[in-house]
Amino acid sequence: MIVQTTKLTNPNGEPEGEKFVDGYFLTLFDLARLVRDFQADCHDGFVSNDLSYLENWLKNHNQI
Repeated sequence: MIVQTTKLTNPNGEPEGEKFVDGYFLTLFDLARLVRDFQADCHDGFVSNDLSYLENWLKNHNQI
């Protein structure tokens, strides 16, 4: 399962610009696997709701 995490980010590089961001942080390999699976399932007609597909994929796959 790929879980939602919180990370401290500093997009501007300034000390006062640090903030916490919640999200799913995927490696490039995870992202490539997600795109490949999504494209294959869309081609086969298994995707009816994009958001629920992504949530289900994140719950059922282990992070690389």
